[in-house]
Amino acid sequence: CGILRDTEIAFLFGDKEVARVGSAAVVPLHRDRPLGLIAIGSKDPQHFQSSMDTLFLGYIAEVINRCLPRLLKS
Repeated sequence: CGILRDTEIAFLFGDKEVARVGSAAVVPLHRDRPLGLIAIGSKDPQHFQSSMDTLFLGYIAEVINRCLPRLLKS
């Protein structure tokens, strides 16, 4: 969580969003191998901070981690 560099914002959200994303929360998805990322952005540079609790976002990632491999096989 926190303020990202312009290159990171462009990678996660696209080049057109660089000026619009002030801060972001990013969680990896993986199950035996990397599957992707969950990235949530905010216009407010103070919205996502490194001191934030990421328990809920981590829970969402864990649910997706368990479901996504099965969906990718079909």
